[in-house]
Amino acid sequence: MGTAQRLAHTTAEETSFLGWPLILLIVALASWLWLRKLVLARTAAVTGLIFALLSLGYTVMVNGRATVPGPFRLISHLPLFDLVVAARLALVVIPFVGILVAMGYDQALQARPGRPWLRYLVPAAVVLATLPIVPLPVPTTTVSPVPHFITAGGWRPYVPAGRTLVTVPTTSSFALDGMRWAAAAKLDFAIPRGYFLGPGEFKNSAPLYGAVPTWTSIVLDQVAMSGQPHAAQPGDDALFKADLRMWRAGVLVLDTGTQHADALRATVEQFLGPAQRVDDVWLWDVRALPVR
Repeated sequence: MGTAQRLAHTTAEETSFLGWPLILLIVALASWLWLRKLVLARTAAVTGLIFALLSLGYTVMVNGRATVPGPFRLISHLPLFDLVVAARLALVVIPFVGILVAMGYDQALQARPGRPWLRYLVPAAVVLATLPIVPLPVPTTTVSPVPHFITAGGWRPYVPAGRTLVTVPTTSSFALDGMRWAAAAKLDFAIPRGYFLGPGEFKNSAPLYGAVPTWTSIVLDQVAMSGQPHAAQPGDDALFKADLRMWRAGVLVLDTGTQHADALRATVEQFLGPAQRVDDVWLWDVRALPVR
């Protein structure tokens, strides 16, 4: 796990690391099976190696820092591959690892009478190499319940057709409440932004995880992370309301149980005035705001 943390771009990618013991075993088994001229083993070894190298990505990361260009650069401009998350290619390696382990185990069981030790060596090596990656209980935590205001349909008068419900902070890869709320309401209302793989701001820019950030989304994200209200500057009001018009906002909703809710409420109140307490949320009714 220590090596995975140094090499992975994000924690999600750490799950694709097999660990040094298993990697060394695979190299040994692949070499042994290669010498035995087994076509399937050779195919599995070559294919697995190719995808393992490609999964290093556009740039090889070591200790959280970019180092040398990665092999994925060679194909990253091609159709389809330009939309692939390179680290996910490591998942393709797993079946070929399984093939090599299974074939090595099978060949060991068929060892000649003069080499009975192989029948015990290979199975023992497989057990020892896979022990470090035996699944352990995954740490979990609870998420805040969906507000009663959402589940009971209290939002309906505030979100007429063609308008959206804007969560505070806005929905993003680390603030998923908006998507959970929409799912709880069976997608009966629309939300701006969200968590998805989408196009960048410009024609040739890299894809983004989520929508292109706006002034309002950035400010609310900063407040949500820091717990410090935003100090409004001249012109901020126009930027804030321009985003609301673009999002076709009908109402802004802040769950009273949200972390740093006071700072978020104070920030929005600078632009929209005092919030209304309705059920278990704070809200700002902006249906009167013209939309684009």
